[in-house]
Amino acid sequence: MRVAILDFTITVAGVGPGLAVPAVARALRESGIEHACVEVDGDAAAAGLLHRWLADRLVLRGSAGYSPDLDTRVAAALGEVAPTAGIAVDWDAHDADLAARSAAGRHVYRLARQLGALDGGAVPARVALALLDPDRYQERFTPSDFDVPLAVGAFLDALVDAEAITGVDWKATRAETAEALGPLRILPGGSRRIREAVPQYDDFVARCVAAESRGGPSRAAADPDEGLQYAVVDTVHSALADLGIDLLYFENGDTPGYLAVAPEIVADLLVAAEQARMPFAPYRPGA
Repeated sequence: MRVAILDFTITVAGVGPGLAVPAVARALRESGIEHACVEVDGDAAAAGLLHRWLADRLVLRGSAGYSPDLDTRVAAALGEVAPTAGIAVDWDAHDADLAARSAAGRHVYRLARQLGALDGGAVPARVALALLDPDRYQERFTPSDFDVPLAVGAFLDALVDAEAITGVDWKATRAETAEALGPLRILPGGSRRIREAVPQYDDFVARCVAAESRGGPSRAAADPDEGLQYAVVDTVHSALADLGIDLLYFENGDTPGYLAVAPEIVADLLVAAEQARMPFAPYRPGA
């Protein structure tokens, strides 16, 4: 017997997300539904992360084979922790784009959890809000400049706000590039910045400024691969490598992004980024 694929919306009110999410996750798992919500089940930090943004309303959307007893399972799971919670489970016609966004969101949240130490969990908290209550997320935050699913945009915007990713236009000067990279916080914790970790970084910026003041071309050539800013990025990459820090590259057209990351999380971060279809890669000079 073929089970119809539909979209579901689960709305829960009257209970905080720290209790609601694990309960709903268990009901989904018991119904054979894999969803982003399941990813926060068993996450010791989930309650604190969710309370950062969410009130007592949880709206979870996803796609799955129709399960007529899903509402009963959700009610039973929530009844154990919040007997007075309000619960509604609605089914609608399947939206393939929604299913793709849900799958990406699950991987993005896993990626965000790798950076849970940054600003007390600000990155996974923001992604969780985008996943679990997208309407409230869009009410609270300005839509992302990135043309990506909401959870992906939340992840990138959280990194921008935390000064953990920066974009450098291919036409940037050497000084502009050095000044953009210097404030980058080194992940996962973000306790140090590049300008603090790299010896004499301020002197390096000053040399870039002086080189441009002496004349000659200060901006990139027509070919972005010949951009003067890449010489600066190569130098910073080399200095970070000497300190055991990796520089990651985020492909974003004419304005690539950069992240400084401790090596112990690079492999896991890149795997999760690939699953989420986010174009992160190790920076390679001359590539």
